[in-house]
Amino acid sequence: MTTIMDGDTNPALARVGLKASVIHVQDDILIASCDIDASNRAFIIVTDILQRRAGFIVNCVKPQPPGKVADSCGLQLCAKIYRPTPSRREFTGATYTLALNDSINCNPNRGKR
Repeated sequence: MTTIMDGDTNPALARVGLKASVIHVQDDILIASCDIDASNRAFIIVTDILQRRAGFIVNCVKPQPPGKVADSCGLQLCAKIYRPTPSRREFTGATYTLALNDSINCNPNRGKR
């Protein structure tokens, strides 16, 4: 995948004058640019290269549209800053009480609540 990104994708974006960066981690690809139009154009080029040259099947339902904030690798990326992605789960008093009671009463793990 690194060879495709470095050897094909990034040079193709530079050839058409797009100021966009393509980063991949495992099977996730992040396309970053200064504006939404450039992101859309870069997305078309990147998916074309992945399908045509590498034989990848791109899941057209999975891509996220361009936006001002993106989540990638546990980070929330926004303009020139990044921060950890906020947790969706909250540690409440009720959660604490249940966990404490489970520990005191030697109850086995119940899984996610």
